[in-house]
Amino acid sequence: GYEAKYGQAQSGIINVTTKSGQPTYSILGDLVTSSFTDDYGYNLYAGTISGPIIPGVEGQTIFLSAERGWFQDADPTAIELSFPSVGKTYNGYQNNPAEVWRFSGKTNHRLGDFTINLGGLYNDRTAKVIDYRYQKNNSKFNGEFNESNVSLNARISQTVSSTTYWNFNLGYKMYDFERYNVDMPNQEKIEQEKKELKLANYILDIDSKTEDSSYMYIHD
Repeated sequence: GYEAKYGQAQSGIINVTTKSGQPTYSILGDLVTSSFTDDYGYNLYAGTISGPIIPGVEGQTIFLSAERGWFQDADPTAIELSFPSVGKTYNGYQNNPAEVWRFSGKTNHRLGDFTINLGGLYNDRTAKVIDYRYQKNNSKFNGEFNESNVSLNARISQTVSSTTYWNFNLGYKMYDFERYNVDMPNQEKIEQEKKELKLANYILDIDSKTEDSSYMYIHD
């Protein structure tokens, strides 16, 4: 069975351990891009920094990482998209970009028999919702969504003896999801267009009555 700290879990549990800072400083960077080799525009940039918070104090360390991704086609297709009725063929989905930001951080503090760990994760992703019906002529109306999540945690532990210790864990999680269409007018613009349409219909009715009256006058 599961340990008591997992509560009433009835399915699988994923336990994630983030990387900790090292007693020596290190800075790493990574760059991956396919912008010069294909039409999918896969771009990923990442960097990390690790080391002691106070130079020379190994018991107080920090680790920070950041990742930025941008993709011209977030979901490349295995075959071409062909629309014979309009004579169009595409190598992949149209108007299907995506972008992502990821940040993580962790600090470790050793204070005698006590150890304090503080950590946090932040992810933000924006991508399109592909509707095959729009790919023919109206891919600009592909829906879009944004999802983000934040996770914060703290852990305090004490080593009482070589066979005894205790831990206290505290965590916070937040998830947010929003779906929308950037090419559709906002509600204020919709209401204004409704007013303009109503006014246009009213003017059209007046003109029609005038034209009818003139016609009947000529007919008589």
